Amino acid sequence: MKALLLAVLSSALLAFGSDTISPPQPSDPGTDLLGGRVTVRLPKDAKVSGAWTDLMGAAPADTEISRIQLDAGPQRMVLMAYELFARTGDDFGSVVRKQIETLPTTVTVGEWKGPAPLRGYAYFPTSPIRDQEANLIMGLYISLPDQTVQHLVFLANKAVAQDFVSAKLLAVSIASTLGVGSRTLNTAAGEYPLFTFSGGAIITAMSTHSTPAAHPDLAAHPDDTIFVTVPEGYIATEEVGIDFSINRIRKVAAFGELTPGILVYVGNYPHRPEGSKQDTVRLLGAETQWYEKQIAGKDGKNSLRDIALVNPSWSRKSQVECPCRRRTRLGSRN
Repeated sequence: MKALLLAVLSSALLAFGSDTISPPQPSDPGTDLLGGRVTVRLPKDAKVSGAWTDLMGAAPADTEISRIQLDAGPQRMVLMAYELFARTGDDFGSVVRKQIETLPTTVTVGEWKGPAPLRGYAYFPTSPIRDQEANLIMGLYISLPDQTVQHLVFLANKAVAQDFVSAKLLAVSIASTLGVGSRTLNTAAGEYPLFTFSGGAIITAMSTHSTPAAHPDLAAHPDDTIFVTVPEGYIATEEVGIDFSINRIRKVAAFGELTPGILVYVGNYPHRPEGSKQDTVRLLGAETQWYEKQIAGKDGKNSLRDIALVNPSWSRKSQVECPCRRRTRLGSRN
């Protein structure tokens, strides 16, 4: 097996030639993806950056999306990694095949023989794509020992995609170095801060193009911090923008199923609530009205979106959005 792997790596290097993207070497250090959930060994010139491209939007949390960029002359390959906040079961393979049916291109999928204890399914375009700015080379759904699922996608520019065979070998060689990271999903019940908006968070987001996951202790949060108490099985993440914060509380659901959760926007320019009026409740210390609207998904599944606009005692407006039937009450910490 080792001899075969070395042959694959050598083939990829020879096919690309000099001054091109080279495959990872055994001496290359490991790099964390998704805030330490997964590790990967990358060529020394690889650049780790966040996925934030729109300064008017929010910087994605580094625990949700990771972006790795490999450059050599005119060549570029990008590895995107996504935390799906889902757990797989015995039907992992069938759910993967159902997921890729929604892709805009036809692909072939098969079981991925990666390093244990990882397991997964890889897919490749049936007909190589070479004329786009970002061409699909390889996709990979993996499952960690805790049964959670991550999605990795390898994309390449035209200069790399012209030699699709070599590009595929490079992606496969990088995927073969994946490993289990040191961080696990914290799905324990408890009280979690949602709004940690600060100048330091903005500076970090602008320099790294992502929102770091680290939160100070509860006692260190200012009085205007929003806290949520969640039961077992939920994850809270935050995305920061120039002058706003987006917080998501999601239930870790079965892979392939709709994920219920709550979105809390804190800023001065919330969306106008849409839909029919529902209950009047007290949120963040203020009386507010729920609005409910049915959303049709591209996969044919419908979901309910509940929105409430809140004007708490402090300056920023909060918008609470619940894409699920059961509304969860939030309260500010006194």
